[in-house]
Amino acid sequence: MNKECKRILLINEAKVFAIDAHAGQKRKYKDEDYVNHPIRVASRVTQVPGNTTEMVMAALLHDVLEDTKVTESDIRQKFGDKVAKLVVELTNVKSIGTREQRKALDRERISKISKEAKIIKALDRIDNLTDMLGSAPKDFSIIYSHESILLAQTLEKAIPGDLYYDIIDAAIDVLKCNVLG
Repeated sequence: MNKECKRILLINEAKVFAIDAHAGQKRKYKDEDYVNHPIRVASRVTQVPGNTTEMVMAALLHDVLEDTKVTESDIRQKFGDKVAKLVVELTNVKSIGTREQRKALDRERISKISKEAKIIKALDRIDNLTDMLGSAPKDFSIIYSHESILLAQTLEKAIPGDLYYDIIDAAIDVLKCNVLG
């Protein structure tokens, strides 16, 4: 089997796993199957020069530890150490404190993750921002947009410049649509 065929099969295996893991889940502000989100993020990853099969697989699986009963061990056994490491890096750590405190701790943690995970995190944030255009509550839109700009600053040195500006642009679009009307 050639390298490209193997890549396609591995990615499809992760896609099927994500579909099964997120079965029945819906996006927060839309009546859309949740799994469409990681599928879009993975599709964006494939457009990044130098992307790897493991990055695409991790993008497909990036929310399974937070939102499903899947464990790190499950991912490691099924997809290997590299994919499991990326998924763990992409998983928000449950912590206590105010939202502002939790997000500050999360940005500090994200500043130390791999470049590959930072790229996926950026694409995840862009998709979340795009998805909430016109559908998220005004108050949350303001908070999330501000958090996104702070996240972009955390990621800036590790991600391609266009991704940095795409996060900023998406955050501004959310503010325009949800705040300015």
